[in-house]
Amino acid sequence: MKAVILAGGLGTRLRPMTYRRPKPVISLMGRPFLEFQIRWLESFGVEDIALCLHYQADRVESVLGDGRKYGVRLHYIYEETPMGTGGALANASQFWGQHRLLVLNGDVLVNFNLYSMVDFHVARKSIATIALARVSDPTSYGMVMVKPDGKVARFLEKPAWDQVSVRSINAGVYILEPEVLTYIPPAREISIERETFPELLSAGLPFYSYREPFYWLDIGTPEKLMQAHFDLLDRKIFADLNGTRISDHVWVDKSSHLGEEVNLIPPVFIGPHAKIGDGSVIGPYAVIGENAIVENECEIRRSVLYENTIVGANSSLSWSLLDEQSQVKEESSIQGFLLSADSVIGKGCRTIKASETIDS
Repeated sequence: MKAVILAGGLGTRLRPMTYRRPKPVISLMGRPFLEFQIRWLESFGVEDIALCLHYQADRVESVLGDGRKYGVRLHYIYEETPMGTGGALANASQFWGQHRLLVLNGDVLVNFNLYSMVDFHVARKSIATIALARVSDPTSYGMVMVKPDGKVARFLEKPAWDQVSVRSINAGVYILEPEVLTYIPPAREISIERETFPELLSAGLPFYSYREPFYWLDIGTPEKLMQAHFDLLDRKIFADLNGTRISDHVWVDKSSHLGEEVNLIPPVFIGPHAKIGDGSVIGPYAVIGENAIVENECEIRRSVLYENTIVGANSSLSWSLLDEQSQVKEESSIQGFLLSADSVIGKGCRTIKASETIDS
């Protein structure tokens, strides 16, 4: 089986993180996000993976390469203009060929037994199978209504609250037989969710939902990106964190430097060549990126510091996301609220003055 990852979007929901780089290679625990999808596919024997790209496509290719370092073969399919999810698959028709195809949206983090979904698909002789996730708020997603036998009954994209009847949504993971391609018109923008899937239902074709419980997260917003870091710390999705585990739920790279009387409150991850100043409190739920500097007497709680960031002495951060090369002046207090992650410092930005408080 081959796989296609739909990763051509502009990533507008994730701004300011995506102003200067494409979403597929935004760092998650120091690695490009798509690496997690690629390694998940490889663990189930998927070796040929095509990436459908548009926004800063050349940068994605330069970061991920030909796939050999992940044990797969990566193929790049470019769109001069955005083609939508269906148009991207039509554009990948030569790669698809007569193979059964696994399709992933390029902004979801998933962890489940792919073999089980394939077995489910084959046993029902389904032309298409869609994985469903359960969420508390379906209004930002595609709601999917299902018959008692598991067949898909209806789709409703981004329903209003008075239209919500179930909490099952499109998880952005599909298994498609090659016949589906005949229902996707070539050379135009088309949404597979809004146009192709309803057409399959209208034609009475066997179209099933896969509803086993599994980990799923849409990383399309800053707060969800921060949540992904925390979920990795909690081991909700397994991945080698490339750090030295010094105690339960504490990873500190051997090349990093901890000052005197630093208090690490699990879970914590400190990346390569990071420096933590004397008397600082790091955690719980703190991710310190490569070459980041946290000066003396700081408190970093429930926050993610990307590569080459600097936090000045006697500063306090919580529920905050600092993008690459950003700087927080000394004696600053940046306090986000729960998981709204309103405290986002963009790449290369810095707070204006010392003793500044930013309260979200």
